[in-house]
Amino acid sequence: MKTFAIVLLSHGTFGGAQRRFTHLFLHLRKDPALRVYFFVTPLMKKQILAMYGPEAIQHVISVGPESSPVAPPALHSAPKQQAKAAPAKSRGFRQWLIYKLYYYLKTRRAQYKLFTEIKKAADENGIDRFLAVYTGVLPLYFYLNQKGKKPRIVFSNMDSWFSHLSSTPEKDWYREYDLFNRAHKECDQVDVLSPFILQGLKQRGITLAENRCSITACSFTDYIRCVAGNKSFFSVVFAARLEKDKNPLDFTEAALALATEFPQTQFHIAGEGRLSNQIKETLEKHQHPNIFFHGFLENPINLFAESSLFVSLQSENNYPSQAVLEAMACGNAVIATNVGDTRMFVNEENGYLIPRGTPALIAQLRHCLTHAAEAEAKGQYAKTYVRSHFSIDRAAKYYLDLLYPENTSQQKNKR
Repeated sequence: MKTFAIVLLSHGTFGGAQRRFTHLFLHLRKDPALRVYFFVTPLMKKQILAMYGPEAIQHVISVGPESSPVAPPALHSAPKQQAKAAPAKSRGFRQWLIYKLYYYLKTRRAQYKLFTEIKKAADENGIDRFLAVYTGVLPLYFYLNQKGKKPRIVFSNMDSWFSHLSSTPEKDWYREYDLFNRAHKECDQVDVLSPFILQGLKQRGITLAENRCSITACSFTDYIRCVAGNKSFFSVVFAARLEKDKNPLDFTEAALALATEFPQTQFHIAGEGRLSNQIKETLEKHQHPNIFFHGFLENPINLFAESSLFVSLQSENNYPSQAVLEAMACGNAVIATNVGDTRMFVNEENGYLIPRGTPALIAQLRHCLTHAAEAEAKGQYAKTYVRSHFSIDRAAKYYLDLLYPENTSQQKNKR
């Protein structure tokens, strides 16, 4: 029996990547020829349980502490006596170096602890291959130092700039260049989510072996739950992490600008993040009865089922958003910023591509609200489009071929 594990160690919101790979895990688990495990954080295991039920956590193994790691001390925490003894310039450099070395050693120690937990479970369950998603590759770094036979590691990279780790990732040599860059260089295969991300990696000078690098076959989601509901009221939905790069303030401003002009239209904002309080305070100040703030929703699909238009406003790249796929599968046309690889799934037949910025969004929303039949027709097309072009079966085959390339070679030889 083929036995492997997916590793995704997330401490935050259960977002698109978490949903995508949970769906992949549950899909692959149905195959009787496979034994699939899922290494996650304790928080993520609780999230899977809450969203998918007790059956879903079979073969889900949590590793690491119950809470997120403690943040490192600030630069000014270096010993005061040392600081007084050295000149200002030398003191500043010394504090910088101490901080860097501290965080470097702290990161290695934390990842090594995770590695020992993963290795123990892998040895007990006969796991000899890993699909490591983004930061999930970091503890597997220590397998690269192991002598003798090593497990096959496929590294799925979802971000060119490692923005999940730091607000200034280009300066954090002690993280990406030691851990991430070695993963790019030495893992058996690197799966890159989209051409835009591959381009970003090359721009950063990340070492990549072209013969061990491939673009993900397609994005995907669980379409079984995506069913169009009652769309008698035309409603518009924005659902994402409420962070700067998602531009939720642009949607909030647009909804406020159009709410009075289109009183029969409902505007919905769903998600949580650092901009949540600002958005809530703004909406409470204006009190429009047709603008709704939901916060985090465990099942945003219920909202998409009754909406007609979905808005995605990411600054760099909307592809391969789970929310966009789910909204389209529920019969929503999409308004999306024309950035990155967004054209890979939003086009003139299923949606609208717009420049970044609130004015362009307001203009496009006004067009859709005055031409509702046009938007609804695009939403109807979107339902069939995503199911035919972004299927989980196609993605599952792609990942299995990366994990078991010998099977692909045998099939080619038979031909």
